[in-house]
Amino acid sequence: MLNQPLIISPADSDAYKFSMGQYALHRAPTAIVEYKFVNRSPVDLRPLRHEIQEQINALAGLSFSDAEIAHIGRHPWFTPDFLLFLKLYRFDPTSVEISERDGALDIRVHGPWVYRIFFEIHILAIVTEVHFRHTVAEADRTAAYQAGLQKLREELVHVKAFTAKHGDKKPFRLIEMGTRRRVSREYQSQVLDLLITEIPDQLFGTSNVRLSLEKGIRDIGTMAHEFLQVHQQIGPRLENSQKAALEGWVQEFRGHLGYALTDVITHDAFLRDFDLFYAKLFDGVRHDSGDPFVFAEKTIRKFQDYGIDPAGKVAVFSDSLNLRKALLLCEAYEGKLKTSYGIGTTLTASIPGYKALNVVMKPLKVNGRPVAKISDAPGKSICDDKEFLSYLRTVFAVNEASAPVTFSPVVEKLRESFHATV
Repeated sequence: MLNQPLIISPADSDAYKFSMGQYALHRAPTAIVEYKFVNRSPVDLRPLRHEIQEQINALAGLSFSDAEIAHIGRHPWFTPDFLLFLKLYRFDPTSVEISERDGALDIRVHGPWVYRIFFEIHILAIVTEVHFRHTVAEADRTAAYQAGLQKLREELVHVKAFTAKHGDKKPFRLIEMGTRRRVSREYQSQVLDLLITEIPDQLFGTSNVRLSLEKGIRDIGTMAHEFLQVHQQIGPRLENSQKAALEGWVQEFRGHLGYALTDVITHDAFLRDFDLFYAKLFDGVRHDSGDPFVFAEKTIRKFQDYGIDPAGKVAVFSDSLNLRKALLLCEAYEGKLKTSYGIGTTLTASIPGYKALNVVMKPLKVNGRPVAKISDAPGKSICDDKEFLSYLRTVFAVNEASAPVTFSPVVEKLRESFHATV
C-alpha cells in the first residue's frame, strides 16, 4: 500500500511540457504517441516495478491548483483555452504499461499526445527517487543530502571566483534543470535554496514550474526532442519535418520562446534546415549532445554567414554539464554568443557515494508509425525501427561530411580542459 506519493502536483514538472502541451492542443490534438522509457545505466530496475507502478497510479489523484494555473498563466504566450484545459486535466495511469522486456524494466505510455505529454517527467522522477530510496536507507538520507549540499557549496566557489574575475563582461547564467533525475523533490528544493542564497545573481531560473512558484524565481523551458520527433509523422514530407516544426512553433508563440533544439537529427542536419528565415525569427538555439565547442563554432559561423551578429543570439548549453564545464564554456563563448547553462543531474543527483541513474523517455511512434532521434553523441539515439532509422539518415544526409572546425589557441586550450574535467 502506498504510504507517500512522490509527486504532489502536476506542476512539479518542466516548463517545456506546458509550451509543447499548448502546441499539441492547438496544432496536433489528434496525434497518437507512444513513449518508451530507456535506462542507460547498468542497473536492473525490475525489482522496483511494483513500487513504481503504485506511484504512477497515484498520479490519478492530482490536479492543478488555481495558484498553479495563475502562475503558468502569467506568461503572455499561454492562452485562456489552454489554461482551462489544465484546470480540467487529469492523469490516466491506465495508459501506462509497465512490464519486463528483454531482461529489463519496460515502461510505455500510449495515447493522444496532448494528454500523455505530461507523464514523462513524472515517470522519470518517480523512477529515480524510488531507486534512490532503495539505495540509501531512510536513516542515512539527511546525512546524504548534507554531503551533497556541501559538495555543491565547494563547486559554487568556482562560480563566485569566475564572477569576481569577469564581472559583467562574462555573465554566468545558470538554469537548474534537475527534475527528471533528482534523488528527491526535497533535495531538489534544498539545492535551489542553496543556489538562491549563494549565487542569486547567477541563478537564471529553474525548469520546474512548481518550484519556481514556491521559490519566486523564473521558470524556463521551450521545446524538447519529442516536439521535432512528432513532426516526423504529422507534418508534410519527412525531409521538411524540421522546418514544419520550427514554423509551427513560430506561428503558435508569435515571437515568444524563440529557442530551437538542434540535435534531433544531428546538428549538421539542423543547420542545413535553419535558413535565414529561421535564423532571423529565432532568438537562439540549444545544445544537447556532441562536442559543445564544435556546436558553438558552427553556430557562430552560421549566423555570420547570414550577416547576423551572433553576439545578439542565445546559445543554451544543456548536455551533461557540471558547473566547472559550464564555466569553461562561458569563458570561451560568452560575448561571442549570449550563453546560458542548463544543469540537471550534477545538481540534483550528485550525492557522494550514490551513482545517479541515466534515464530518458522519448516518443517511439506517432500515429502508429516510427519516429527517431539521431543524436550527435553515441548512445543517445533512439529508434526501434532500423528501416526507418536508415531512411531518416538518408533523407537528412546524416553521414554527409561537414566543413572542418578550427579553434583559436585560447579556445582550444579551454576545450582541452573541458574534456579533461570530470
